[in-house]
Amino acid sequence: MRALWFLAIAVVVTGSLLPGNSAALRWLAMLHVSDKAEHFLAYAVLAWFPGWLYSRASGLSACGMLFALGVALEIAQTAVPGRSCELMDALADLAGVLSGFAVSAAVAAALRTMRTGASGGSPA
Repeated sequence: MRALWFLAIAVVVTGSLLPGNSAALRWLAMLHVSDKAEHFLAYAVLAWFPGWLYSRASGLSACGMLFALGVALEIAQTAVPGRSCELMDALADLAGVLSGFAVSAAVAAALRTMRTGASGGSPA
């Protein structure tokens, strides 16, 4: 699962640094999806993995690094033809990271509870 996460990170990094007129970005534009939605979804997927792979503290640390990666990639885009650095893209990255991690951590916790048979709540 960790290898799949690293592959997903590599795909996001590569896509973020492609020139604005690249074939991949032209194809993506044909989907008529907001670039903010693309950022949100990409980073939600990236943040899903730490919720499964790590403890809550380590997962949150990994999510902080994912957000830092998103900011660094936004800044790096200033050097890529046809790309620009946008604050709203970084905020969409952050929203995706928070949402992806929250959902995956909640699902992972629920599955752990189901496996152990613990209810986690007080008896009725």
